[in-house]
Amino acid sequence: MKAFILLTTVLLSPLLLAEDFHYTSFDLRKDLPVTARLKLPAKVSKIHEHKKTENKDTITASISDDRLGTMVVEILDQQKQLLWSGDFGYNLSATPGCSISIECHPSQPYLIIQYYGYKWDHRSLLLKLETQGETTKVLAHNKLAKDILTYLKKQPGYSPKHQYTISPRTFTEKGLTLECIPLELPEAKLPHSLAQGERWFTVTAKIEKDFTLTPTESKITH
Repeated sequence: MKAFILLTTVLLSPLLLAEDFHYTSFDLRKDLPVTARLKLPAKVSKIHEHKKTENKDTITASISDDRLGTMVVEILDQQKQLLWSGDFGYNLSATPGCSISIECHPSQPYLIIQYYGYKWDHRSLLLKLETQGETTKVLAHNKLAKDILTYLKKQPGYSPKHQYTISPRTFTEKGLTLECIPLELPEAKLPHSLAQGERWFTVTAKIEKDFTLTPTESKITH
């Protein structure tokens, strides 16, 4: 019986090929050793807007059936070899669609990737491009809380009973700013995850050579 169930699952699962996806390139700094693109399911997706500012490129797209694919960012080297891939999902409630943006630091090999879905559905990543010779690696900063939280706890308005989501927001000349938003307590049983009655912060931080962050300033934004 187990073998039969497994076989049935395989037969019913769609086999997605390269031609089943559509790729749209992001416009990055020309001196970077990589390119980036947004991967979407070709038959059920539509690009609504592709907007470029000085250091940021944003693509807004809709997907009518997320069973065939979601919003995936791929970073490739100059030989078109895949270095990094991030699946940001898709929120079917978003109108006209969800957005993905990539912001380049004006002078250093750092990227901020931001996904905007529906209402509080928002995620962002800080990436570093590390090049040695002809080889480039993509490193994701996965210790934002460790670098920022100790500093945040010392700020007036910080709530020790709440957990905080800490997200890269935009680059500054010497570093970046981060959004620090408290999450609603589980016992509140509210339909949203962000605490509305608590202080929200924007923290400015310096990016060190070892890819750690040193906070330098904070502001209450909510």
